[in-house]
Amino acid sequence: MPVIDHTKNINRIIARIKADTALFDSGKTPGKLREVLFGDPENDNKQANTMMPYAYVTTISSLQTSKRNFGVTAATNLRQVTIEYKITVVSNSQIRTAQAQQQLYDILKNLHIMVEADPLFEDPDAPGTGAIFSRSVSSDVPYDENTRGQLITSADIILLATIGETYKITFQSPIGIITLLSKPSNPDGIIFDENFIQNGQRNVTEKGDFGSMFCEYEANATLDDQFRAKYGTEETITLTTGGINRILNVLFVEINPTAQFDEIERSILHLEIIDV
Repeated sequence: MPVIDHTKNINRIIARIKADTALFDSGKTPGKLREVLFGDPENDNKQANTMMPYAYVTTISSLQTSKRNFGVTAATNLRQVTIEYKITVVSNSQIRTAQAQQQLYDILKNLHIMVEADPLFEDPDAPGTGAIFSRSVSSDVPYDENTRGQLITSADIILLATIGETYKITFQSPIGIITLLSKPSNPDGIIFDENFIQNGQRNVTEKGDFGSMFCEYEANATLDDQFRAKYGTEETITLTTGGINRILNVLFVEINPTAQFDEIERSILHLEIIDV
């Protein structure tokens, strides 16, 4: 089961923000964040910190939620968990509320860019290593209505993050490991064909431990092209489910884009399980 370390995760979010020169420089550049704090401000007073604009990172009111409607009996079924963090930005102006809002929107824009550039939140001191999330996205940006029209104004970015991996496939080069968005649809056991004859009797023909597999993954142009290049070819892959590996011989058949407007870009890969 993934261990949720809120202290570690919040500190990493803070480190990523401070490492982004478009967001933070300790007050050297007007409009950039002057401070990024751990946790809520004292007495929940956003004006308690005079170093504005600033941000603070904390959890939402629910520290952890689950979409499961019943419990489990094995820890291997708890390979993935989703959590939410809140990044609150507080901006100000000494002259006009419009300037405070413009400053706020610019910072929010750069926070979105930061999340899109590194949704895994890797170690800023060692790029490519130390990822704390398996995926993340800015899921909501509520405005603090109590500060709207004020010289000090504020909004939140709700960071929806996933920790752990449940289903993944290891392909041969150049693709490598792909984390799936959902459980792959694939047979497990002896597959049969059904043949019907005129008198109503049914003949069942054993085909073997073969069949079709459909795998939903987060798509991009490069990955889709790599799968297209494998159409009609055979390959040995490793399907990992709940920490258990299964070796399969497959034939690449097709990919089917399924994304709708404003959803994650995803495709379904069709593989045929074959004999060696």
